[in-house]
Amino acid sequence: MVVSATAMSWHGITLSEAARLAPPGRVGAVTGGVLSFGQIGALATPAVFSLLLRLTADYSASWMVCAVPAVLVGINMLRQSKPAQQPNAL
Repeated sequence: MVVSATAMSWHGITLSEAARLAPPGRVGAVTGGVLSFGQIGALATPAVFSLLLRLTADYSASWMVCAVPAVLVGINMLRQSKPAQQPNAL
């Protein structure tokens, strides 16, 4: 229950925000795109990690390469920007 309430609850928040910001009539396409990109990352990252581990025989390279997306997202989130203001699209 604790894992579900903490680690897994971001899906609902992400999808509700994507739906709120989607243009009218495009909520399904936008939320589907968000889920698709998330699943691509979930499938590709372990494969990239294991490939780099096999090629380099060192965990350091695998961890560094797989950490790049998280670092880029963190930097993007720290940037100061004006939040999008849009009336309820739903």
